[in-house]
Amino acid sequence: MSNERAERWLRSLGYEPQPEPAWIDEGQRPDFYCPGEHPLWVEVKTFNPTVEQREMGLALEDLQRRCAQAGGLTGSIYVMLGAAYEQLAGRWLLGQLRTVAREEGFTHTFVVPVDVDDYSATVSIRYESVEGPILQTSVALESGKYSFHPGMEPQNWGARATMMRAGVWDEGPELYDLFESDNSLLSVAWYPANEQLHVGATMMPFSRNTTDQRIRAAVKEANRQIRNGQKYRNAPGVCVIYHDTLDHSGEYSVATALFGDLLIPVGGSLDQHVVGRGGA
Repeated sequence: MSNERAERWLRSLGYEPQPEPAWIDEGQRPDFYCPGEHPLWVEVKTFNPTVEQREMGLALEDLQRRCAQAGGLTGSIYVMLGAAYEQLAGRWLLGQLRTVAREEGFTHTFVVPVDVDDYSATVSIRYESVEGPILQTSVALESGKYSFHPGMEPQNWGARATMMRAGVWDEGPELYDLFESDNSLLSVAWYPANEQLHVGATMMPFSRNTTDQRIRAAVKEANRQIRNGQKYRNAPGVCVIYHDTLDHSGEYSVATALFGDLLIPVGGSLDQHVVGRGGA
């Protein structure tokens, strides 16, 4: 599909592109040679979604569908994912959103710990976070150790949680004995709103944008292919990258990839930047 898009673009510029010319009998062929008054070599690259983006897409699609079917539920949910998404976790979440009573003054969070096999038991936890009072509902674990929603770490780790046991709120352990980390399979913050329940955002707290590295690698490979074509026809080369995924790159990302990352001295300001190592 990307080569077809590139070919349509080249034809719109007045070229008659020749796909992978057969007269290149050694080495890797560029995708197109465009003869004419201003001949051109063109190599096309496509950035497919990363594993993390595919998981976010699966989560977003599944949770949007569940929210649309959840008649009577309102609010927005902000979703943090772990390394993968499980539809069982989404089913558990919507079940809890239907049954957990909203408490005034609390931010409601719902957490599915990593490596959960049994979704049948839940535990409710109240604690004071750096962002205010939290009411957390989690899949219950035999270990008694839980994750908290990212950004909602306890304000005082020595304070005690309040936990619901057998339908009664009672004093729980100190928070440093209760919470291990903010790493979970699925973690959701639920905020009140008048609209039908919907997904405000899906995120992966540990994912890293590698767009600059991907551009550098693509350009490096395209450069080899174009140089091989130039052995047969002397013409400038263009690398076209189709990048339609969530980490879409703008002009700054391209400049960073090709000419170097902007580095600012510790304690310095933007006008003191230097250009670090790049791909060119």
